[in-house]
Amino acid sequence: MRDASGDSNRLLATAIAAATLIAIAAVGQSLFFGPYLNMTLAPLAGLAAAVAVRERIGATAAAAVGVLGGSLLGAAIASPAWASPADWLPTVAVAAGIAAVIAFGAAAVVAADERAARLFSAVCVVLVLAAMCLSVFDRVNQPLAGGGTLLTAIAPASDSVRIVGDETMFALSIRGFMEHKPYYPTMRDLLLRRNVELVGSVETRVPMSYRLPTLYALLAALGGSGNALLAALLALASAAVASAYLLCRRFVAEQFGLLGAVSVAACLAGYAGGVRLLDSEYWAGMLGVVFLAALVWSGAKNGRTWLFVSLAAAVAAALIRELGIAFLLVGAAASLAPGAGTRLRRVAPWLVGIVAALAVYAVHWRSALAVIATLPPATEPAQVSWIQPFGIPLASAVWFTGVFMKLGLVTAIVLFVVGVLGALVSPATFRDRLAMGLVALGGVVVSLFFGAAGNVGVGRLTPPYWAMLFVPSLLACVPLLLARWRGAAPGLTNSASR
Repeated sequence: MRDASGDSNRLLATAIAAATLIAIAAVGQSLFFGPYLNMTLAPLAGLAAAVAVRERIGATAAAAVGVLGGSLLGAAIASPAWASPADWLPTVAVAAGIAAVIAFGAAAVVAADERAARLFSAVCVVLVLAAMCLSVFDRVNQPLAGGGTLLTAIAPASDSVRIVGDETMFALSIRGFMEHKPYYPTMRDLLLRRNVELVGSVETRVPMSYRLPTLYALLAALGGSGNALLAALLALASAAVASAYLLCRRFVAEQFGLLGAVSVAACLAGYAGGVRLLDSEYWAGMLGVVFLAALVWSGAKNGRTWLFVSLAAAVAAALIRELGIAFLLVGAAASLAPGAGTRLRRVAPWLVGIVAALAVYAVHWRSALAVIATLPPATEPAQVSWIQPFGIPLASAVWFTGVFMKLGLVTAIVLFVVGVLGALVSPATFRDRLAMGLVALGGVVVSLFFGAAGNVGVGRLTPPYWAMLFVPSLLACVPLLLARWRGAAPGLTNSASR
């Protein structure tokens, strides 16, 4: 017979997880929206409930409560507010009914064969990925005020297109690679053009104004078309979302792993419509989630393989954006924690990665300084400061995460706090807590004092692209706050006694 208290724990855990998952995912239609609601949200809620509860009546109730309760909660906290309930409640009611039917049937299958639970969990992750891809595709094809779409803006038809933002400048640098133009002189000319054609200026005499060419060279190698760039972005975003699920599954049950995956998916989909898709921080931040998940799993079986994946992701992030070297530093710090083998042996791969990244930076800065030397004498010395007092960068990060995910400020604050706490108090080893804490809490602390020059300032908030390096990883840690609760234990749903 089943343990009644165990069933009660599973039902409660699933109801909470389903409602929270749907609230974060559906709020403001960040992921699930319009005609895709019944194709993604309903089966996801149904299968998640079946995997967690594994009892037909309980799973059916949890799925229906998750969709209805979660959507009502989403409508309550959404910013901007949803339309009148009469416009969306009938669709949500249908989705709840579909979810309940799927949960009833899937629970029966799982009860007959426990192995089906893994298949259904995998299908849930695929549904989250599909929802994110559909949402991103919808956002980048929305018409822009000046004509065209975001997708066409990242693949300009000619060099003569007017620079309307950094997005255009980075897109033209990709075009320069495709036309075999030297990168650094091209970037110098584009920066000068930007300061003429766009209100506001970028300091052309600072090497940091010249982005590392890695990302743009790789995107040029893919062909440089909007569809090619979108495919690359969705591939990496999918890897980040799957990594978030794996990170959570190390400590919590399936339905809570899905909560982590949905949190990251909603964040990345929101960023796709609210920030510049060609900002290197966006791509490095996705690699950061892969790095963190693989690092945590490197302490389990097949540790060497996971360690290689973690190191490769950290190196890639560092070569895309200089600030990405933080992931290599986190890996090195975590390797010094007590564990098997000598500390020198554990830290050596990370030191090699750090040295390699610094060597690339040295070449990059030397090349940037060479073209800077060709500029005419400046009337005033360059004045660039990344010190931003009063916590303005962090406030900007929280505010715009809420804006992009359409969650509102209060909910965004809650997510940041829960994400940091989840990273610090999860039942992980000291090494893993150190790594997760350095990324989540470290990102928050750094944002209290430092931000991109000219990006934020007292009395104004603008999208903080530096925050994209750590916010996805922080959101992946949100479910880990529940990891010490027995009802969220990763083995509970797989070991129910009969």
